[in-house]
Amino acid sequence: MTGPLVQNNVLIGEDGWLYLYGGGHKEFDHFLNKRQPTPASVANFVDNFQARQQYCNARGIGFAHFVLPSKPAVMPEHVPSPYRQGLDSLFERHFRPAFGDKTPANLRYSRDALLAAKDMAPVFLKTDTHNNAFGALHIAKDILRHFDLPSDIEDFFFQREGWALGDLSIMLGRQDREPILHLEEKHNHIKVFDNLPFLSSNTGNVLVMNNLASVTTKRCVVIGDSFIKSGLRYLGMVFRDILYVRGPYFQSDVIELFGPDFVLCSNTERYLATVMPDRDGHSLMLATYGDQTYKPTPELVDAFKAQLSFVHHPQRYAEWTGRFHDDTMKWPGLGDCLLRHIAVIDKSKGSFEALTQTPRMIFDHLPMPAEGAVKVELSITVAEASTLRLFYSGKTKDERHFSSARSLTRQLGAGANLVQFQLDAKACGRRMRIDPVNQPGAFTIERISIQPV
Repeated sequence: MTGPLVQNNVLIGEDGWLYLYGGGHKEFDHFLNKRQPTPASVANFVDNFQARQQYCNARGIGFAHFVLPSKPAVMPEHVPSPYRQGLDSLFERHFRPAFGDKTPANLRYSRDALLAAKDMAPVFLKTDTHNNAFGALHIAKDILRHFDLPSDIEDFFFQREGWALGDLSIMLGRQDREPILHLEEKHNHIKVFDNLPFLSSNTGNVLVMNNLASVTTKRCVVIGDSFIKSGLRYLGMVFRDILYVRGPYFQSDVIELFGPDFVLCSNTERYLATVMPDRDGHSLMLATYGDQTYKPTPELVDAFKAQLSFVHHPQRYAEWTGRFHDDTMKWPGLGDCLLRHIAVIDKSKGSFEALTQTPRMIFDHLPMPAEGAVKVELSITVAEASTLRLFYSGKTKDERHFSSARSLTRQLGAGANLVQFQLDAKACGRRMRIDPVNQPGAFTIERISIQPV
């Protein structure tokens, strides 16, 4: 059954759909019941779930474990017919029955939610093991509904077309990308601090997310893998703070320090092939201690320190979030300006501090003329030489997002700079983004103006 339809552990499906066939977890062998998880793995899953639930119940923390279905369990119609016969869910076949006649209400399998969403559009990428944005959105909605939190989050996002090179395409040695739809946040309120770029692998990956404009003030710890990680920004519309930890083990010490209202554990279905007991786990607190190659940025370290100070040193958390309270300010003649990764030092003097290498000033409703040339002028003072970039939206709905194709760059010298751009009003929408510098540090903007030429 491993004929020409299987190449490099990838099953070539119908209509261009690809599936992970083998790999370390032998996905299709388990889905076809040619392999079974060991009794120890099933027992470990049950024991871990029950111990985690007891821990959270004792502390008044809401708890749920979501198993995220693998692609064949939701999209079997594109699996070649020889491999479709006898195809069944690993969770449904082996793990749900382990809980007896009644599955705990907080043990969730998101297949029904994805099948319902699939009636409207595909919920997986064709050439990747992961959900697409639409599928990740509906998993997040399923989670929020379970926790009895607001789940109507679609209006926080707009769609943008793009292209993706799937992990299964890469396994086949292909470079062909598939068209996809991105869901991008309309108002850019979420701040994300992720240590993954500073790691040699995803082991030890932790992420902090903060949204001062969230629907609720609830806090959530998420323990899982890349499948649930792809949906965090949708959950971030509702939760004020999220701490994500990649890994299979429960992190009780981190939970104690973070002080969550909810703990969400999750795993993609194929990881059920081998489940380790929590008693064999270890704390992430010192996971990177002594690693000379691990060099996170100061703002990343500050974010983790602040979030893990929430319970015992709340003033540290309040001080950290206080930097973001002036996220929106009125700019004379230009309207509301959203500040991202920028602290306001003195609004009256136009004095700011870039907190990261990617500070952003976003204007959503500029007084842009319908036609003619437009001059954008900035007076900016910086302590060190830096780079300023200006992005502008296009006229159509699909061009509302910012793109490097509609951007301009200027080099700044240390001290005072007068920066000018000339734009064609016919090509410009009413949104503009200014990245004033490309490094942390203080800067002053004395003036921003937009005038017809």
